[in-house]
Amino acid sequence: MQKIYTFLKSSDKTDFKYIIFLLLLVISSKFFTLNLSYHWDENNYVYYAKYFSTYGFLSVPPKHDGHVPLFSWILAIFYKIFGESPFLSHLVVVFFSFLATGFTFLSAKQLFNKEIGIIASILLFFSPTFFSISGQSLLDIPLIAFLMMTLYSFLKKNKLFYLLSASCLVLIKEPGIILIFVFIIYKIFKKDKFFVTLFYMIPVLIFFVWETWYYTQTGYFGGEMKDLLISHIFPNSGLMSLSTILKQFLTVIYQITFWNYEWILTFIIIFAVLTHKNFFNSNVKFLLILILFYVIFFSFAPLLPRYLLPIYPIFFIISAKSLYSMRKVRWIIFIIIIILFISCYRWNWGLKGLIQDPVFHSTIFYPKIITSVRNGELSLDYMDIVELEKSAFDFIFANYKNSTMSSAFPFILTRNIGVIDISDRQWIKNNITVLYQINEENIKKSNLVIIESYSGWYDGNKDRFSDIFSRLEVIKKFEKNGKILIIYKGEK
Repeated sequence: MQKIYTFLKSSDKTDFKYIIFLLLLVISSKFFTLNLSYHWDENNYVYYAKYFSTYGFLSVPPKHDGHVPLFSWILAIFYKIFGESPFLSHLVVVFFSFLATGFTFLSAKQLFNKEIGIIASILLFFSPTFFSISGQSLLDIPLIAFLMMTLYSFLKKNKLFYLLSASCLVLIKEPGIILIFVFIIYKIFKKDKFFVTLFYMIPVLIFFVWETWYYTQTGYFGGEMKDLLISHIFPNSGLMSLSTILKQFLTVIYQITFWNYEWILTFIIIFAVLTHKNFFNSNVKFLLILILFYVIFFSFAPLLPRYLLPIYPIFFIISAKSLYSMRKVRWIIFIIIIILFISCYRWNWGLKGLIQDPVFHSTIFYPKIITSVRNGELSLDYMDIVELEKSAFDFIFANYKNSTMSSAFPFILTRNIGVIDISDRQWIKNNITVLYQINEENIKKSNLVIIESYSGWYDGNKDRFSDIFSRLEVIKKFEKNGKILIIYKGEK
């Protein structure tokens, strides 16, 4: 522990001041998210954490999808001490947001210089997807935090800190293992001693020990291992088509290099390449190799926009280096980019942004799964949604105990129904029977039917069910910034 303390203390006083500034920036910017109710996928990890805190850290929750467990374990430790609450769950992720930005700064400084580190860390924090997800209890921000901690320890050649951070990295979310593979390949090409390379492989061994143990408990591999091998690479017992792989490859490239004004940074990188002969030094090449490995991985893996967040800090470090080369105007351009990024947020109090819904614009590169993400998690729209759902939950629990209701995802998370009480989804406590999902048969069995204008079900079924809902009585309608949730009286 003394070595780790000395390692972390090795930065100079101005680094420490900037890191304190980052901490204050992250806390002040995310403070308004701490007391929000949970947003759709958050409930899964809170559910796992509450189950672990109740039944033991090596228990397997019913309907568990098998993600590596570290994030839920961390939450479970805090739940055991303080009890589960959205404030606590979000505070943990806000701290990881600080670690992600802080170690992006330190890594960029180690690779290049302090000014590039400052630019890269601020670009990361204010990038729309990171800023939105950094207020939600999901795996992606802790993944970035441990990824950048591992990269920094690798660059500083601190083996003890590497072993600690890399072991956490592979147990926080499966894509973390890609970074370790890059390090191993790097060591092999450098012809390092066998036992040195073997040391850097220890986190991979830890990962496979977990997967093997999980297999012995459930009979299948979990999380993205299962999704990648069964659902994605071998869909319906067949291989992914070349066109599907190519489309997903272009999707990943598009999101990283053009989405949400990142096209400005891409053009700045191109300009730097064309105007600086020595732009591609060994450090830049190393970062590009990291990006390439992740792009290839996500060309085969299950894909949502937030899954690509591990690439962002690497891309922003390269972008910061390119901006740094534009010495006379770099801070002006940097400020303009931050302002444009903020215009994408769509704050819940009504500021819609300079450009409407930039994340939902369809392009020839984007498969439907990306453009159909309407649950708000990619911008601050999610704040509207959780407030609507919280109001609906309070209304239902106060007025319709002992009832039967039908609704669709994400208002109802099927894996949590009837398993364990968490946060607002207190169906058990209020003796509410939940029918998933909305169809004619379930409407006839239900006292209540809940419809959300931002759900995938609504997009696919609103025309088909329009006659049925035209004859149902509206009990309560909730609306905020164009998002609508309606509670209908069912036919029971």
